[in-house]
Amino acid sequence: MPDVADWRRFRRAVLPLAPWVFAAPTIGFVTLPGLVRGLDELRTVYAGVATAVVPAAGLLIQPLARRLAVRHRLAAAVSGPAVVALGFLLAAPAAAAGAPVLSLVAAVIFGAGYGLLLTFCLTEVAAVAPPHHLARVTSLFWTAAYLGMFAPYAVTLLSGAFAVFTLMCAGAGLAVLTCGAAATLARRDAR
Repeated sequence: MPDVADWRRFRRAVLPLAPWVFAAPTIGFVTLPGLVRGLDELRTVYAGVATAVVPAAGLLIQPLARRLAVRHRLAAAVSGPAVVALGFLLAAPAAAAGAPVLSLVAAVIFGAGYGLLLTFCLTEVAAVAPPHHLARVTSLFWTAAYLGMFAPYAVTLLSGAFAVFTLMCAGAGLAVLTCGAAATLARRDAR
């Protein structure tokens, strides 16, 4: 283990993915429940269910995510943003139609992406930081991850100028770009 943190690997492997850690789940349990139609008095119950299934999906996928992160670094690096992209692709028609079931499925997918991303990023943090720098590097990761909590706010601000369907498609596109960047950087780091 190096005496100082491997900042290059941290910048390349962790920082591009970190904002997605919370961007994905907050879209699933903040944005989508507010767009669902036809629930009337069950709206609050629905929002509660969405808020529960997102972290539950993230928790349930973590054993697989840990195995991927340890054995197949490239697959682990791209699986999180790929799953998030799928979540956005499901969220686009769900948001446009206000469909409760499809929105809940998208929320579960966002939760799985959250679990994959969180596990990969924390595994990378542990790999790049020696014990005496682990707290510092971990706090930098969490700072970058919490930036993703602005995603619902960004959707709300931009929904005045763009349809939510378009914003969800844009989110999918950004997640795919992140996936490609993660794959490229992971391949370079493997050399």
